[in-house]
Amino acid sequence: GTVLVLLAAKALAKDFNVNHLTGYLNFSFFRQQRVYNYHPPKHLVFHREAFIQHHTVHDLFHAIQNEPAPVEHRDQVRELFHAIYPKQVRHGLGEFYTPDWLAEHVVEQREKTFGRYEKNTVFLDPTCGSGTFLLAIEKHFRSKNRNLSLEQLFGFDINPVSALAAKTNLIIRFANQIKTQEKTILRVFSSDILQNPGAPLSIEQICQRIGDISRGHHPYTTSEIQQLWSLEGKAAQMRNFADDVLGNPPWVNWEYLPQKYRERSLHLWAEYGLFTHKGIDCTFVKEDISSLVSYVVMDKFVKPRGKLSFIVKESLFKSGKQALGFRNFTLQKTDTPFAIRLLEDLTAFKPFAGVSNKTVVFYAQKGTPTTYPVDFTVWQPQSPISITNVSPLGQVKKKFHFQEKFARPIKTDAPNTHWCSLSKLLYNSIERYLGTPAYKARIGVFTGGANGIYWVQIQQKNPDQTVTVRNMVEKAKIKMPSVVRKIEAALLYPYMSGSDLSFWQYTYSKYIPLPHSAQTKMYPFTEAHLKKNFPLTHGFFAHFKTQLQARKGFTAMDKAIHAKHYYTLQRIGGYTFAPYKVAWKYISSTFICSVIEDVIDEWVGEKTVIPNEKICYIGLSDKSEAYYLCALLSATAFREVIDSFKVSTQIAPSTINNLNLPKFNPDNQQHRKLSKLCEKGHNKKLPTAEAIRQIDEIVSTIL
Repeated sequence: GTVLVLLAAKALAKDFNVNHLTGYLNFSFFRQQRVYNYHPPKHLVFHREAFIQHHTVHDLFHAIQNEPAPVEHRDQVRELFHAIYPKQVRHGLGEFYTPDWLAEHVVEQREKTFGRYEKNTVFLDPTCGSGTFLLAIEKHFRSKNRNLSLEQLFGFDINPVSALAAKTNLIIRFANQIKTQEKTILRVFSSDILQNPGAPLSIEQICQRIGDISRGHHPYTTSEIQQLWSLEGKAAQMRNFADDVLGNPPWVNWEYLPQKYRERSLHLWAEYGLFTHKGIDCTFVKEDISSLVSYVVMDKFVKPRGKLSFIVKESLFKSGKQALGFRNFTLQKTDTPFAIRLLEDLTAFKPFAGVSNKTVVFYAQKGTPTTYPVDFTVWQPQSPISITNVSPLGQVKKKFHFQEKFARPIKTDAPNTHWCSLSKLLYNSIERYLGTPAYKARIGVFTGGANGIYWVQIQQKNPDQTVTVRNMVEKAKIKMPSVVRKIEAALLYPYMSGSDLSFWQYTYSKYIPLPHSAQTKMYPFTEAHLKKNFPLTHGFFAHFKTQLQARKGFTAMDKAIHAKHYYTLQRIGGYTFAPYKVAWKYISSTFICSVIEDVIDEWVGEKTVIPNEKICYIGLSDKSEAYYLCALLSATAFREVIDSFKVSTQIAPSTINNLNLPKFNPDNQQHRKLSKLCEKGHNKKLPTAEAIRQIDEIVSTIL
C-alpha cells in the first residue's frame, strides 16, 4: 500500500519531496489536491505516524523518487501485484490479472462488434483489479484522438488493496486532468457486487456524500475513514448506470468458494435461474462464479441496450453439464433477454501466463434476445508463441490467424444446451450429423488411484501357465513398493493408455491383472474363487491389501463393492471384454479414433485389449460393425462436429450422445462399403487420405 500511495503522490506532486512524506502517507496531500476519495483502504494502517517515520519507509521513498517515469500505457501496478502476491494466492482467489494486450483487444473488438463508443459513454469494470481495463479504455480513446473524462470510468473490486491499486493507476494516467480539475472523485470502489442489499443509490448521491466528507486539508480522522469505507461498500447499490461493461470476472468453482460466501450468495443462483437449491446439493459444485457475476452485472449495472464484454471460461458455453442456466441468456426476474453477438475462442494458447484454463471472450447486449448463428472467431497460433503481459497488441495479433465460424446450441429445441462452433459450410448442413446415436460409449478401466499396483510389466513366461511380473511404480502418482511375483496368465490382459492410441492405430506397453469377467462385470471374482483358481494373483493382491483398501477414488456406486472386495476395479461391464472397440482419446486437442481388436500376445496368448480411463470406447462383437462405426466417426464432417463442441481437450463418452450414428445394417451396401474402406485404412492397404475421401463421399449420401 505504501508503494501505491507514493506512486500516486509522485504523479500529482510538483515537488515530490521527502519533507512532505507525512502528508503523502496520511493522505492529507491528496485532499489538498482535491482528490476526495484517495484514502486509506480497509485493514491497512500505514498512514499512522509511527509507521511513516520508520527508516524503511524513507528508503522506499528515495527508491521511488529515483525511479524513471512510468512507461506510458502500461499497468505497472499490476506488475507490482504479480511481484508481491504469489501466483498460488492470486489464483486461489480467482484473480487472473488481465494482460494489457488482451484488455486492449476487448476494448477494440467491442467497438467493432457494436459500433463506435458514444462521446459520453459510461464504462464499468465490476471486478477491476488494478484497473487494467480502465487503462485500456483510456488508451483506446487517446489512440483515436477522442476525449475521455476520468468521470466516465467506474470500477468495483471486493479487495480494498486492488481498489486502491486501480485508483493509483487512474491518478498516474489522468494526472494532468486531475491537476486542472476543481475536484476529483475517483469512481473506483471497494465493494462486493454480489452482496449489496439496500435501496438503490445514484451516482450523484455517492459522490456528493464523498465530497462532503473529504473536503479539507487535514489528515483523515477515524470517523471520516469509517464513513468512506461505508460508502465504498454501498457504491454497488448504484443501478443501471453503465453503457459499457468490460472485464475479466473471477474464475472460481462454487466448491472452492469460502463456506460463508457460498451461503450468503446462495439465493442469487436461484433468483437468476442459474441453479435451483435442490440442484446445489448434487452437481452444483462445478458451476463457476463468473456465470453469476455476468448475470448480476447485466441485471444491476448495465443500462437498457447497454453492452457487456467479458473474459470467461470456455465451459460456460461448451460444457454439457455446467452453465445450463447461464445459457438461457435471460434475466429471469424481469424476463429481460440479452444477446450474445460474438464469441472469441482463445483456447489454443494460454493468454494468462502460467494458467491452463481455457479462455473465451463474449460480447453481449442487454434487452434483445440471442439469435443464431452467433459469430465465432478462433485465435489460432501460427507457431509456438511467446507473449508477455505487456506485449504490444499489434505484435500479438501477428502471431495468429483468425478462423471465422458460426456457433449455435447443439439442440435448437433446447437452446441452453452446449454450443457447437462450425465452419460456415458445415453449419448449413449440421442437422444431418446431429441426432440420437444407436450406440453408447463407455470409459476405460480405472484403478482408483492404484496404477502403481495394477500396471505391470512381464519379465518372464513360465511353463506352468504363469508369468513373472513387476509392478510399474516409476510413473505412478501414488508411490507403491515394487515387487516381482508370479501370477496366472489367465487373469492378465494387455492394457492401453491414451498415449497408445492414434488415428487408426494402437499399441500397448503394459498389462493389468483383472479379477473380473464378462459375466461378473462390475463385481470381481470372490476372494474364495481367487484363492481356489488363481492363488498367485490373489497373493499379489493380498501383498498390497493395505494400499488397495485405502483407495479413495471410488464413486458412490462402487464404494460398497470396494468395501467387500478390496481388489476391485471400476468401470467394467460386458463391454470391457468386447472383441472389438471403437476407441478415442479422452484427452486430445482433436478427435481421432481407431478400432481395437483382440490380439494374440506373445506372453498371455489371445486376449482382449483393455483400455484405461484415458480412453473412451464403444464395445462391439461384430467386426464389420466396428469398422463401419469407426468410418462414420472418422469422416471429416463428424470429426469437425465433435471438435466443435468438445470442452477444451476433453472428449468424453457423452460426446457422441448428440450424433446421428445409425445402427449398422449388414444388408446395406453403403454400410458394408464404409466398413471395408475403414478396415483397409487400418491395415494400410489404402492410403489414409484416400480412404477418408471415399468415406466422406459415402457419408454425405447416407445421412
